Amino acid sequence: MADRENMMAQLWSEVQKAKGNRLQLGWFKPRNCWKKFKDGKTYYLHHPNSKAGYEAALLEWAQITARLDDERPNADIWKHHRRLFQIVKTYYERFGIASSERSIAKQVDEFLEAIEEVLIQPELPDQIGGGWVMQKFPQLYSEFIVNETGFSNFGTRQYDLPEKWQDRRDRLEEQSAAKHPQSIDYWIKAYLSRVERRGGKFIKKNSAYDRRQKLNHFRNWCDLGAHITTIDEAFLERYPCYLILMLNCAFRHVDISELRWSDLQLDDGRIVIQRNKLNQQKTAPVISYKLWDRTLELVKATMGRHPEYVFTNRAGGQVGNALRKWWGENRAKYGLDGKRLDFIRKTGSTRVAQFDRNLDEVYLGESLSTTARIHYSFNDGEPCQSLDDGLAHLGAELGFCDPPNKTIELTPELIEKLKEGDLLGKLQEAGIEI
Repeated sequence: MADRENMMAQLWSEVQKAKGNRLQLGWFKPRNCWKKFKDGKTYYLHHPNSKAGYEAALLEWAQITARLDDERPNADIWKHHRRLFQIVKTYYERFGIASSERSIAKQVDEFLEAIEEVLIQPELPDQIGGGWVMQKFPQLYSEFIVNETGFSNFGTRQYDLPEKWQDRRDRLEEQSAAKHPQSIDYWIKAYLSRVERRGGKFIKKNSAYDRRQKLNHFRNWCDLGAHITTIDEAFLERYPCYLILMLNCAFRHVDISELRWSDLQLDDGRIVIQRNKLNQQKTAPVISYKLWDRTLELVKATMGRHPEYVFTNRAGGQVGNALRKWWGENRAKYGLDGKRLDFIRKTGSTRVAQFDRNLDEVYLGESLSTTARIHYSFNDGEPCQSLDDGLAHLGAELGFCDPPNKTIELTPELIEKLKEGDLLGKLQEAGIEI
């Protein structure tokens, strides 16, 4: 009882100390407040000595720390570069990554992570060393640091993204801005305004003049008041193709983005592919998917002209991020709010398993269990009759193809009996294949 009364007489901070709880802030009795010492200076936080008071003091200290971090020497340089390369990262997320820029995009992510690690340190380096970047991020160095003169302002407050990325940043800002009039005339003027701003700075004055002159021919030819939403609508026609592939071939968005011409066999109406996510696994099968009539029709209408990939976004890059973004914005319209994009392939997996219990493993194209390997006999890349049948039933159920022919397996004894009464010939004459 005495111990309890003693604890009640103690301050809240003293009770925590007695319990062995380490506090980030100390209680300063002369001023009756909390205090914190940092970089040679003491900060006083005027809140009560209680749990609620301590939490309020911690919140105030967090705000002070954030302000001090911004005032640290060299913090503005590091944050300036973080802001610029975050623009690059956002561009890749919004418009996709061209195959030739994958290593650059990867190193941009790594560079941003490195900056974050630096910014949590108490003292910041006085410069972002070009040699360090060249050694650790060589592709990023070539893309963003070395220019036609052999050097840039990288590592200083004056550094800006190269000309190629100025265009991309403008494009990103245009897409992120509030809704603009969707007329040809509006966007021609917006483009010319950007050319004027950049003339003599990022592009030569002669180049700016040439762009204006060439655009005049287009202005004289086109209907300036025409609405351009029809272009967007035409682009949206691609998404039914992507979604039906997710159902027909159990694709993830990355499989659509990575689908190559070598995987597509139009003449046979098939896609033969090994999951990109599983290419390093020896047990990952190469699956041959029979395409439904509707799938084949949509693929032919949607495929692009990229030398390597079957599908591209409107910028000519890969479609993975654009597909995820579209799904997030539109799934509620179809009564699928809250459903992830892989809900489609999982639905197909469930339906196929209802046709044949173990077939979902083959359908998903993932590493096969021993049971599935024994049950379904096929060589990698060759058609699997069980999967063809399962897909045919799934497609017919959803109205994407004609229902498969029903077959009955006859025993040798039954065939002999049919032959005896010449019933076999009569069945064939009736159009029934034996």
